[in-house]
This record gives sequence, C-alpha cells and structure tokens, in this order.
Amino acid sequence: MGIRYRFVNDASFGCQMGFIVKKSLGKAHKRNAMKRLLREAYRLNQQILTDSLQQVQQTLHGALVTYTVEADFNHVEQNVIELLQGIQKQLTAAQPKQS
Repeated sequence: MGIRYRFVNDASFGCQMGFIVKKSLGKAHKRNAMKRLLREAYRLNQQILTDSLQQVQQTLHGALVTYTVEADFNHVEQNVIELLQGIQKQLTAAQPKQS
C-alpha cells in the first residue's frame, strides 16, 4: 500500500483524499470491496492528518494506492495509519519552531 500526495496553496485548510485500485488486480467487485476498506480505514483515522494540517495551515491532496485486493480490514487499517503518521511526521518536522 502506498500514498501519493502534494501540498496545495489554498485558502482553506484540510485534506482531499482519493482511493486507487488498479484494474489489473481483479474483477470490479473485488476492487470495489478494497476501495470500501480503504475509505473506512481512512475515515476512522483521518484526524491523524487533519489536526496536523490545521496546525500548519496547509491543504493536502492525496491518493491511497493499494497493490492487492486480498487483504483484511485490520491489515488495511494498520497500513493507512502508518502512512498517515508518516505524513504527519513530515508536517511537524517542516513546521517552524515558535519561540
């Protein structure tokens, strides 16, 4: 699983996220099931990212990408959490220190 993202100069703060499952991974019902798992895992853990974005006043556009359709929810959720925490660490590292 991976994530692609970029920061956008925008007056509003927040995050827009897409979900990508390649057509070559299987039939539509399996791809759609994986997208539902990705969406739910992101919905449950989006505060990890949105809180940090509000602090640094940034807007993020991103896409969660999966490379398999054979995963259970716990595995998907753990990967999503790790990816979101990685972006959060980059945001806090890039934030200037206030004195």
